[in-house]
Formats: sequence, C-alpha cells, structure tokens
Amino acid sequence: MRPDAAELAAFYHSPRGRLAARVIRRGLESVAPEGRELCIVGLGYATPFLDCFSDRAERTTALHPHEQGGARWPAGAGNRTAVVQETMLPLADQSVDVALLVHAVEGTDRVHRLLREVWRVLVDGGRLIIVAPNRRSLWSFAELTPFGHGRPYSASQLTHTLETNLFRPLRRERVLYTPPFRSKVWLRTAPAWERAGARIGRQLSGVIVVEAEKATLGAAPALATAGRRSAKIVPLPVPTAAARDAEEVPPRGAASRSVAFERRRRRG
Repeated sequence: MRPDAAELAAFYHSPRGRLAARVIRRGLESVAPEGRELCIVGLGYATPFLDCFSDRAERTTALHPHEQGGARWPAGAGNRTAVVQETMLPLADQSVDVALLVHAVEGTDRVHRLLREVWRVLVDGGRLIIVAPNRRSLWSFAELTPFGHGRPYSASQLTHTLETNLFRPLRRERVLYTPPFRSKVWLRTAPAWERAGARIGRQLSGVIVVEAEKATLGAAPALATAGRRSAKIVPLPVPTAAARDAEEVPPRGAASRSVAFERRRRRG
C-alpha cells in the first residue's frame, strides 16, 4: 500500500524528511548521467529530487501513480506534473532520456510491467535511476516514514529485477546511514552517522540508488497493448488525495495497517 501524495509531501517537509532528501540527493548527484538538454521524467514521488538534474534537463516532468495522487510542481511556476497509470504511461516510444523512479518499485505489485513500460519510453541507451529502500536497514521498518511501506529490496534483488526487465546496472550508491530519528537533537548527528556508515556499515544504508542502462541487444518490449495510445495525462491544478484500489501492495507484516504517518497510540 502506497502513502498518498499529501503524506509524502508532509514527510519531506519534516526535519527527518528534509535530512533524508538532502542525503539522497548526494547519492543521485554521484550517478547523474552525462549530457545536456535531456528529457527527464520522474515517476512515483520524485519531485523532491528532480532539481538534481536541472542543469542537464531540457524538459522535466513528474508522473504520479493514480493510486497515490499528486500535487502541483514546481511551486510558483507552471505545473509539470500529471496523474497516470504507471503501467501504461502516456508517452511515446523512445521519448525519454532519463527516468527517475522514487517511491515507485517498492510500492507496486506490478514491478515487471512498470519496468517494461519504462523500458518502452526510454531512448536506446537511456538511463533508469531507481531509489529504493534497503531491506536490511532500520528505515525499511520505520512505519512513520514512506520507506517503511511496501517491499524493500536488497542490492542483489534490485540488480536481478533490473536485469530480468532488460536493464543493465551500471552504478550503485548506498546512502542514508543515519537512523530514522524523530528528535532534532539526534538528527544533528547525521554527518557522523553518514561518515561512519560509508566506512563500516555499507550493507545497512537506508536507501540504495542504482543507475541502469536500457539494454536493446536481442530485446523487445513485452507489453505492447492495442489501447496504449488512448492513455491520457490528467493535469493537477491542486493537490489531491490518493485513490487506492485493490492492486495496491499491503505494508509488510500488516495488511490492514494505516499508511498515515501519525504517532501510534500506546496500548495500556
């Protein structure tokens, strides 16, 4: 089950969310593809990170799965977001240079269809960048954050998933070693946690960032459908709540658990 766009926005406006975004951006900058005047698409909830590619982009668009809902982006400028069906993107074949997936692969039970659809819209040799929660980290158990929902991945699982869906992994970064503290006092210790984790605890990073290349040798998209071209973008004039359906992924360990990031009541 996905958090909705309002919950994701609230998290990234919190001190803990701002820390996570800052650290993840460093990882994205280290795997950012070369080139200029690129067409870049973010899928899932990528808006806090798309500015990492602003110096390379000719066009940037954020696509939100309809189960999650979306919100206007960027603030103070013309809207560049849309709500879409993640397995039937309203984009032409080979029309995208870079696809950035954040809060996307862990929140769907249709990951193979999602990645094949991304494969379809990427140009030959185009780049896919995935930000996914690490299965071994404390963040994957932090239910009051978006990283604690859906299916986390180990590095080997993510690599296998990419290779199975016609992508060739190129580079991998591990970031966010700071535990998911809520206290501002503890969050100030983040630089020390990040330095120590990068040296002695790489397997425990909160997030795995992978850059992969679209593989084309002997490959063909497996999910061509007759009705694909009828898909339409739905512009968002204002933020919306999520529209959940039966295909959503239940949170690990509790199928009926709420996705709202609220403090749980203590049982007495």
